[in-house]
Amino acid sequence: MRRICQVFRSSRQAEMYLYVDKEQGLAAVPEALLQRFGEPQAVMVLLLAPERRLARVAVGMCSPPLSSRAISCKCHPGQSTGSAGTAPMPEWWEQPLETLTQTQWEALCDGCGRCCLQKLEDEDSGELYFTRVHCRYLDAQACRCTAYTQRTRLVPDCIELRADDTTAMDWLPATCAYRLRARGQPLPSWHPLRTGDAQSVHEAGISVRGRVISDEHVHPDSYDEHIISWVK
Repeated sequence: MRRICQVFRSSRQAEMYLYVDKEQGLAAVPEALLQRFGEPQAVMVLLLAPERRLARVAVGMCSPPLSSRAISCKCHPGQSTGSAGTAPMPEWWEQPLETLTQTQWEALCDGCGRCCLQKLEDEDSGELYFTRVHCRYLDAQACRCTAYTQRTRLVPDCIELRADDTTAMDWLPATCAYRLRARGQPLPSWHPLRTGDAQSVHEAGISVRGRVISDEHVHPDSYDEHIISWVK
């Protein structure tokens, strides 16, 4: 059975979340649980189905079922919940890039906007330098492309990532989830997939929000005047 679920984060204990029916809200949550949970902080809305896995627990494994009451899901950092007698389930983003579905692939993007910055390459050393000049199609506040489905047509040198294209990964910032996972490294603690909060990339100071300028206002010959050190 599919159901729209509202997810709340505990204000008292890290890695504790409540999954409740969005229509019912917190009305069905026992008072004793709310007292332990603290002030609920809304983090996201999910469409749940039995075949979908949450970050650390499968929907079908949640008990009691969502249809009857709220779910309290407590998980400690670095741990995953598996069924009795089985090994813990890894989060899907820990799987090899080539095994991800298209939806998972797109969700891996942290929304930092750093890949949309203009770059300069040293012809002698091959070293890459990022500038604070961003592609004109980037919404610098939302840190999202405004022409995503047409980006390679509008910007011919825009890189369309593929799991098997390791060379393209070198043009991504060191913090990029695609680059990290291609090298077998974990996602950083601030990544929205780990925090459950799309704003965490901005709160951690990783996104380009408030620190960039559109290439519409900078001549290409002047890019070197905008080289930055906060992106590598």
